[in-house]
Amino acid sequence: MNSPTTQKVTGADSADTDAARALETERPLRRSLRRSLRGIRPWLAGTSRRRRAAAALGSIAMAALAIGIILAAEPSGSSQSASAAAPVDGSTTVQYRDLISTDTESGTLGYENPQTVFNGLTGTITWLPRIGQALKPGQTLFKVDGQPVILMDGTTPAYRDLTSSDSDGSDILQLNRDLRSLGFDPEHLITVDDGWQAATSTAVEAWQASVGETETGTIALGQIVFLPGAQRITAVNAALGSTGGPGGSSSGPGSGLGSGASNAAGSPSSSSGGSAGAEAILQTTSNHLVVTVNLDATKQSEAVVGERLTVQLPSGNSVSGRITQVSPVAQSSTTSSSSSGAGSSSTPSVTIPVTIKLMDRHRLSGLDQATVSVNFHQQEERHVLSVPVTALLAIAGGGYAIQQATAPHRLVAVTPGLFAAGYVQISGAQAYPGLQVTDSQG
Repeated sequence: MNSPTTQKVTGADSADTDAARALETERPLRRSLRRSLRGIRPWLAGTSRRRRAAAALGSIAMAALAIGIILAAEPSGSSQSASAAAPVDGSTTVQYRDLISTDTESGTLGYENPQTVFNGLTGTITWLPRIGQALKPGQTLFKVDGQPVILMDGTTPAYRDLTSSDSDGSDILQLNRDLRSLGFDPEHLITVDDGWQAATSTAVEAWQASVGETETGTIALGQIVFLPGAQRITAVNAALGSTGGPGGSSSGPGSGLGSGASNAAGSPSSSSGGSAGAEAILQTTSNHLVVTVNLDATKQSEAVVGERLTVQLPSGNSVSGRITQVSPVAQSSTTSSSSSGAGSSSTPSVTIPVTIKLMDRHRLSGLDQATVSVNFHQQEERHVLSVPVTALLAIAGGGYAIQQATAPHRLVAVTPGLFAAGYVQISGAQAYPGLQVTDSQG
């Protein structure tokens, strides 16, 4: 169940600042006093002892007068700082703080961007990866008749043989980029664009030699699979020794899935491509953990792409996150409820899927599909005067006040602002940082 909560980010006492201001006020007065005394000393040297005694008394009087001026000029912040150093029992201090009110929502930790991988080759499955295995572009996804099917980085599915006679296309652009990044174009002779070049053929032959294939310069459909970046195996839909491929029968669940089908977990997935009837052999995701929150549509304003927030893990630890995607399409669902004697009823629910990238991956091992708490920022106030909520008093007849902790315990009228994490923002003509006030929880 989602529950609104609040969170305070920082707190800062301003007593030191007031003391510094008081010191700046004293310094010019003290300098003026020293200059006055230096002017008196030569005059004293040329007078009689009686006159020197009278002058000394005058100097003492002048010094006392100057000290009195300094004390009179000293701002109330100095006494406030002294009071803050020795708090009264049952009191608290007015301070500047940053206040942030948050809304805590439930989210699910999981790997993003599910994909379905198809086998485009006819033959016997001779090798399969294990569930949970992470594969990088250039590595083997599976083998058919001992021939490796290689993962390549790209978002456009392979849909044709890749050869020098091909027309320009995004699949060739992906191939050129992969051949360069995997080191098969060491002299950078390939221009990374969507056209086949002589350097492309040379790099393809080098790649074929590296995987033990005949160096033809042509890649048959099914020998490579384009998927976006590194992949993590989430399900294996075939068995070793099974046969399949284009037009063949499936040997496991999920066969014949096309673009937009569901993966093993029931989530929408993309497709690596494949001809009609091709075998769905693997389910994958990216290797990046993200948090997904189905945020109530009425709270959509809380989710802003790029905004940072905190995520509380099942262990109780918190990690930082950043909103990377807010779906423009709301999702509708219906929840059933029942009441005594009234049968069951359905309540429609409209939510907005929100995706959050986590900053610290090292603390997320083994947390796939875990439930986490996400703190969305609702309102924020920086460097505002505040007190604990328990120090706020309701005045008879309306309004609010805080009560000075020391005699004569006068009431100071204030206007409350943001409430967050047990604190309340206050403003008032007689409220200042360092003021000690009574606190019912003190």
